[in-house]
Amino acid sequence: METFKKKVLRRQVYALLGVGVAVLGIGFGYYYKTNDRVSSFIAGFQTGVSAALVVALLAIAIKSFLVSRNEEKLRDLYIHENDERRQSIKRESSSVSLDIIMYSLVLATAIAGNINSTVFFSLLGASAFAGFVRKSLKIYYNRVL
Repeated sequence: METFKKKVLRRQVYALLGVGVAVLGIGFGYYYKTNDRVSSFIAGFQTGVSAALVVALLAIAIKSFLVSRNEEKLRDLYIHENDERRQSIKRESSSVSLDIIMYSLVLATAIAGNINSTVFFSLLGASAFAGFVRKSLKIYYNRVL
């Protein structure tokens, strides 16, 4: 249980580091403001996503802090995170989700090729990257497992 407690505390530290990076990102966005309407929309979107990230990471940090101070809650979290059924559902849903995303990216790439070359090459790059990550992980897990 002591090993799991260290894992929870490490999670708390990473969440707080993430909060710091997100706050820096928000500050950077305010420092480099532009007057262009599209750029202003993008800056607002980035600020909103960063603020949501800060809230989510703070929630993780607070939960980790509270759990690490209570042995019963720590044991309950350990059981929850190591539940085989939950892990199996997560693994299967992740696999199906990646398939759907890959097929959608390829379809969007094909459609975008008829409309705009910039969007086409952006989607092509995203598709290639997703395929590369998937193949790399397959090779890695075939060797490890």
